[in-house]
Amino acid sequence: MKTKYYSFFLLNIFFIIGCALHCKAVSTDTIKAGSYVVNMGITPQTFGNGLKPYGLVYDLLKNYKVPVKWVINPTKSKDGIDFTHNGVNYRGGTFIIPFEYRTTAVNTTITSWESQGVTGNTTVSDFITDVYSTLHHPPVWTLDKANGAVAVNFFNNAGIPSSAYGGTSSTNWKDPSQLSACDDIFVLPHADPTWATHNNLYYWNLNYKGNIWSGCHAVSVLENLTDPGITIQLNFLSTSGLVNYTAHSNGSPPFLYNYSTDAVMQFMQTLDNATNNGSERIYLPKSGGGWRASTKLGVYDASQADVPSFSPGPAAVVPYGRAYGDNDRGWVMYEGGHDINRSSVAVAERVAAQRAFLNFSFFSTSDKNAWFDIQLHNVQDVMMANQPVNFSFSVPPGVNLANYTIQWSSSCAGTFSPDAHQQSVSFTPSATNTASIITATLLDGCNREVFASKGTYISSVLPVRTVIIGTYNSSIRSTTLYWTAFNNLTVHHFEIERSGNGFDFIKIGVLPQSGHTTTASYSFTDPHPLPDQPYYRLKTVYESNASNHSNVVLLKSSEPASGIRMLSNPARGNISFSYFSDANDTIVARVIDINGKALTFGRYPVRKGWTTVCLNSQARIPVGLYLLQVITKGQTINEKVSIAGM
Repeated sequence: MKTKYYSFFLLNIFFIIGCALHCKAVSTDTIKAGSYVVNMGITPQTFGNGLKPYGLVYDLLKNYKVPVKWVINPTKSKDGIDFTHNGVNYRGGTFIIPFEYRTTAVNTTITSWESQGVTGNTTVSDFITDVYSTLHHPPVWTLDKANGAVAVNFFNNAGIPSSAYGGTSSTNWKDPSQLSACDDIFVLPHADPTWATHNNLYYWNLNYKGNIWSGCHAVSVLENLTDPGITIQLNFLSTSGLVNYTAHSNGSPPFLYNYSTDAVMQFMQTLDNATNNGSERIYLPKSGGGWRASTKLGVYDASQADVPSFSPGPAAVVPYGRAYGDNDRGWVMYEGGHDINRSSVAVAERVAAQRAFLNFSFFSTSDKNAWFDIQLHNVQDVMMANQPVNFSFSVPPGVNLANYTIQWSSSCAGTFSPDAHQQSVSFTPSATNTASIITATLLDGCNREVFASKGTYISSVLPVRTVIIGTYNSSIRSTTLYWTAFNNLTVHHFEIERSGNGFDFIKIGVLPQSGHTTTASYSFTDPHPLPDQPYYRLKTVYESNASNHSNVVLLKSSEPASGIRMLSNPARGNISFSYFSDANDTIVARVIDINGKALTFGRYPVRKGWTTVCLNSQARIPVGLYLLQVITKGQTINEKVSIAGM
């Protein structure tokens, strides 16, 4: 049935085009505590800290069905900060593996990549940040059969397997004429194109939204190719073609960098010398033409010798954009130089140039594949071992599931009934006390995958609401909460919340799960409780990312941290009150009316603990309602007071 894919793809190409751009819209997401953040901004950049992260991301997407968040600050400058967490500034387009997908297998994989140089941290609290894209699809590259070997080291340096680009033998690579719907990114690092051998790039880029990356002098030759009738030209990024590589000078580093918030440009520092080799190191539009308005010059030379006398410029080192500026087509990117992995060039610059290539690859693949989303239904945050749960998924109208092979999977032990190839299934987990990833995958006729997955936790005990109790210690004026977690192994952490009115709670503390036992007891002390009667409750956050709240307790303290108590209200004659202070001090007390006018005023010494203060009204305050203010240590405490007749 998968052979139906080709006609389905063509019939729905406009649906694909209309939906593809949604994955690039920056969204604001909450990153949960326990997520893994890959630090892409470490300098100096090495193959380990700069390129191996792409191998990790490819591995997680391909083998574990883990969506990876790509965080790019939409307002940053070159090498600027994407976000800061726990004192670390993250730069360079940061990859994040969400907490809920960190199964034992995923954590083992992360550790393995860390041993190869990947550097990252686990988040210690929730935070909100801008997410440029959530990656769901591993790139599929096709290397040029004649010249693709130049690019093989890009993949080796990143740790991406040869299966991602057709294998180690060039017999599995393709000539441009062989490209079809099943090819996503064509890599042309060096070539001498002719219309006869390369004209299919025009049609493949349009009919299948094929993406093209090219380098060296293949670029200027390609941009100038026309059909015999001169009705079609392969000037994907320029308006009338490029100056031939034999007819212009090289660039003059240092180059300039632009579009620092674009996916392609997420690399650190410069790539100048990595591109400054080979027969064509820089690209110039022909006189009378220029770059297309939609073409972005990510790296360019503002002082190239042939501009403006021989070319209107600018001279570009890394131009990219939609072919012909047409959103119905795939993306095209050029990168100067014959070999951006030349050993004579500093490693950091080689890493930057290869990161640009890999960024383009992950970016353009997501654009092509994000043509519909799968919605999972009834995958719960916490599931009971050996208890079946019914799962299903849905797809948008117009998607014919007959064109796909359905495959449900779970990263933990369990069985799908009647089998794992139905739209609706029943899943019975057999593992206990472990995180799991539930995935529904649709496989098309090209073996291209569209998947949706959700993290869950398989427990021997379902989450139950924790009950808390509390006490107030008057000698040190603090409150302590106590509770017992009867399903402790399923807990990730506890959040302690406090309120002054019983309705509006704020988080005042976090306790991680401890003990590693089924049942564990905990306590938390609030050394600075609210005056008089604070409310408390407990939020339990489970390994599955599910959460629930405890009961609410009210702890009436006999001695507030600070405050006033009226000794008589309404007051007759003198206004008397008691004031509690945590140290010997001097306070200012006054009575003001509804217009804010002070009617009486006094300065009074107070001792640590309770002090009785008598504020003499001198019979000058008419009967009515007023405000008593006590001012000390930069704070003001207010209390309503009523003045009654004698």
